[in-house]
Amino acid sequence: MSQPAYLFLCQGPSCSERGGAELLVAVKARLARDPSLRHLAAAGCTCLGSCATGPNGVAVDAEGVATGLTSVEAALDAAGRESGSSAASGTRSSAG
Repeated sequence: MSQPAYLFLCQGPSCSERGGAELLVAVKARLARDPSLRHLAAAGCTCLGSCATGPNGVAVDAEGVATGLTSVEAALDAAGRESGSSAASGTRSSAG
């Protein structure tokens, strides 16, 4: 069974101009209609510091490992993996 995961999608000015709001809506819609993704939660967040490459997001697993994300599919793929596996996209780092 997959560990709980959280998707934080930037809603700052630069990312919003590049589709950050639409990305959040799309991810939430996908989570709502796919029962296999019920262990996931998505929320908007403030700037993630990569304004030139937005819209940006980060997936955080139950162990606090963060993976940078740039698309709906990357967000859902990374968050849906079991804890301890590597992400196909982005950079892993320890959060907080």
